[in-house]
Amino acid sequence: MLVIQFILFNSLIYFFGRGSAIVLRAVSKNRFNFFESKFLGLPSNFFYHIFGLFFVGNTVFIINFFTGVDNFITYSFFLVILFSNLFKIKKIKLNLIGTINHLVTPAFLAITSIGMGLHNDASLYHMAYQNWLRTEKIVIGLSNLHGRFGFSSIYDHISSIFWLDNNYILLHFLNLIFFGIFFNFLVFNLFLNKKGFLFYSSLFVLAFGLLDNFGISGGRNGFIYIEGIGKQDVAFAVIFFIASTLFIETFIRKDFSVESLIILTLLTLFSTQLRVMGGSLLIFEILFILSFLKQNSFTHLYVALSPFVVLSFLWLLKNLIISGCLFYPIESLCFTSFSWYVEGQATVEAVVTAEFFYGLSTEENIVAWYKHWFASEFNKALSYNFGISYLILFLARMVFFKATNIDLKILGITILFLTINFYFWLYNAPGIRFFMGSLLVAINLLAIGNLDLRFNSKPYKLIYNFKILVLLTITCIALLPRTYQYSVFANSPTEAHYIKTSEVELKKNPIGWGYLPVVGDECGINIECIPYEKKITESNLKFFQYKLFK
Repeated sequence: MLVIQFILFNSLIYFFGRGSAIVLRAVSKNRFNFFESKFLGLPSNFFYHIFGLFFVGNTVFIINFFTGVDNFITYSFFLVILFSNLFKIKKIKLNLIGTINHLVTPAFLAITSIGMGLHNDASLYHMAYQNWLRTEKIVIGLSNLHGRFGFSSIYDHISSIFWLDNNYILLHFLNLIFFGIFFNFLVFNLFLNKKGFLFYSSLFVLAFGLLDNFGISGGRNGFIYIEGIGKQDVAFAVIFFIASTLFIETFIRKDFSVESLIILTLLTLFSTQLRVMGGSLLIFEILFILSFLKQNSFTHLYVALSPFVVLSFLWLLKNLIISGCLFYPIESLCFTSFSWYVEGQATVEAVVTAEFFYGLSTEENIVAWYKHWFASEFNKALSYNFGISYLILFLARMVFFKATNIDLKILGITILFLTINFYFWLYNAPGIRFFMGSLLVAINLLAIGNLDLRFNSKPYKLIYNFKILVLLTITCIALLPRTYQYSVFANSPTEAHYIKTSEVELKKNPIGWGYLPVVGDECGINIECIPYEKKITESNLKFFQYKLFK
């Protein structure tokens, strides 16, 4: 049952992305038609999942300016988009690549649903925030109820339309979609982009994923992993990695076309909406635009970027309304002139987060940070495993391949990009799950250069063998579910699985609006719950009755 359910859900997102592209093409009078051809060797259908999720998330956050999203109009709109596929029907051709991407990968991923539960952060604030999106139009000063609401991600906006009463299985399916996107990316590059940067990048990343299953404390080297339901860590890592990789490929190919600009800008914005750290992709974006303007007019730039500028403005406006900050929790980007923002609130959240993850900003010096961060056995083991994995891949790169032409400029830009990301990660919140995307991009360094086999012999040529690549890819995917999940699935393959939230007992907040958890600080899905005693007042603006908390 799980396998069939997820294959259907995966197809739903695919066709929603395709439908969105069809509608956008019709509305733009065929100007938006680049999803009809290949992009950097990738077929148009690779982008349907990404575009579908991007479209859903941005539609939801725009609708939320005017109403809660759990209503007939919202779902009817999405249904119209889905049925627009009927205006452009194509004959289904299911080849081996399509079978892997649409049947094999989803089948293995579905099994990871067994025994899954909500991430602690989901019960802490994600679920409550999604419930606010579902039931109320945008709330002014919402982060005053829970500081973490200021960290709101487009992942929450996407998740908010996939609640099924008290079963949250679709929220796990949503996370699995990003795993599917990731492996689809590798599969297309391995089988359609032979002997180019994308091929070797995907080959090394696939090997990195296989090595993730070996090492100290049973493995884990920084490769993407199945985490608790409700977090966007894998979603961000996947989009961040794909965006970075495609930027590098465009620089190698010197492909500074309008199509490349639009797709890469979409990925940059999507990544930033998933997590503020995605804003570092602007380094690549700016360099791309400078090269773009050497070959194209400013008018082309304006037309291509206008929709994304509008979306970016609305996203920042949403941030201001909720938290009083353009990017939360950066204190310098918060405005004390707004009555709902309390000076220093963002700093408090930033410090709490940094202290929890042993951020360098909370330590006396780098030595003190090293002692505290590596005191965690998890951090220590994963760091060693990553170093060992990278060394193995580097040695394999030296033994099996030779680089006939390394573009030092592209290599330098990528290293600078990773260094900047590493510094901000280290300084603010050095949790491994926040850095998965950058670790994957670091693997790309091994693929930069015009690589070829060091020796033209049969054993070396096995690297390009189609059957071996298929076997390695399926093996990497098949290792994601745990042994006990396979066991449960084998014993009851048709059993339906449910993921529910636990009931939270509440008591009245004695000093202001709302209720408090009787035990702990988790509110679950309760929108009238705040994590601790706090003086909160609610008012309604006369203008359209928007709620305001301060």
